[in-house]
Amino acid sequence: MNLKEDALLVRILEQRTAPAEPDEKFEKMERDRQRRKRERACREAQRLEGWKTWRNELLADPDDAFSEGKRQGTVSTLYQWLEATEQIRDRFNQWDKDTLTQAFGQDIADRAETAFRTLWRATPPVLWSARPVDEKRGIRYDWIHGLAGISAEASTPGWTASLSSSEARTAAAYATIEIGGFAPFVTDLAKSHSVEVEEVIGGEVSAELGVGGDHPHLSTLQNLAYSDGDLKRIYIDPPYNTGNEGWAYQSKPEVLAKRRERCAREKAFATPSGLSRENGEPGDG
Repeated sequence: MNLKEDALLVRILEQRTAPAEPDEKFEKMERDRQRRKRERACREAQRLEGWKTWRNELLADPDDAFSEGKRQGTVSTLYQWLEATEQIRDRFNQWDKDTLTQAFGQDIADRAETAFRTLWRATPPVLWSARPVDEKRGIRYDWIHGLAGISAEASTPGWTASLSSSEARTAAAYATIEIGGFAPFVTDLAKSHSVEVEEVIGGEVSAELGVGGDHPHLSTLQNLAYSDGDLKRIYIDPPYNTGNEGWAYQSKPEVLAKRRERCAREKAFATPSGLSRENGEPGDG
């Protein structure tokens, strides 16, 4: 190796081993990233500390937490806690008494169940068709909490037997606000309060069909399309479920006349698997 080649090799080694030139833009981005990371950690620590404080206060004085003036706030916070424990949040209803019992004890879980069950009767939801245009895409939190309350009540076998006609209509309305299909309790509700369920859900389907061209997504109609066969028959083909002893159908001539008139219109939208209407147009079935 001659001197010229030796000098070239030295320069290459110096270039490759020299410290990188400062990149001010990159360094600023890294500083910002570290700052945001510290801020997130601080907020999370504050959040956890807030939960601990709230839980201790709840356990120390449950009478105060569930008093009339604080009950709704306690229900809201418990719902947030239940929601935070769920890994998959594909439904509004997050009621889970076993989880509450494990975290707070039996007394708090029992009080929470009573509070949630009271809420759904006190705050009936407004059906989609009756809401103002600017409120059609949203669901109020007190309705979501009420939905959890009905689900809590529905965990008791035979829960629908004691419902009044008015309560059955409220429960049917609640079934329509769930995401991913009707709330599961609607099947049991329809077995003992078929007339009320048909009036609420059937009436809502008719209302949605009346404005279907203006709205690309008709949730009640879509949910009915994917519901079980018994729930479809309650609306599509009255009188329904003949011979099924589990259904308490009452033949009321004036109700039947109204249903048949409605069915004459809605059967145009029937498919082999149920009802279908997408983007405001009838299904291809």
